[in-house]
Amino acid sequence: PALPSTPHSIEYSRAFEAITRLIEAGSADQSLRGFSTVPPTDWNSLLDCALSHPAAFASWRGRERHRTVLHVAAERRAPASLLAALLAAHPPHARATDHYGCTPLHAACASSGRGPHCPSAVRLLLDAA
Repeated sequence: PALPSTPHSIEYSRAFEAITRLIEAGSADQSLRGFSTVPPTDWNSLLDCALSHPAAFASWRGRERHRTVLHVAAERRAPASLLAALLAAHPPHARATDHYGCTPLHAACASSGRGPHCPSAVRLLLDAA
């Protein structure tokens, strides 16, 4: 039988590390592409990891600003369908705040200065908050 995905299991630790690697890979890539969105294959991998390991996804917080995966996805202008799936996987992330008190909605609105942001993504986060 598979080990339960708890904060003390090896499976949880690997999932947590995988989420971190996927997000950090996107961060490094962002500087090369002028803040364009992370390629869909990366988003799909992140979503797969989040859905496969809900405990790791729910507890993951960025090291620097204490952001959730939803904060990162909103800031990087992820597709609205991905944001909806992340919200469905863990609804409390809609109101989660980072180190500065910002929610994923704040992150989505702040990223709009980098180009057009999907209005449906902002509406989705607004309705969820």
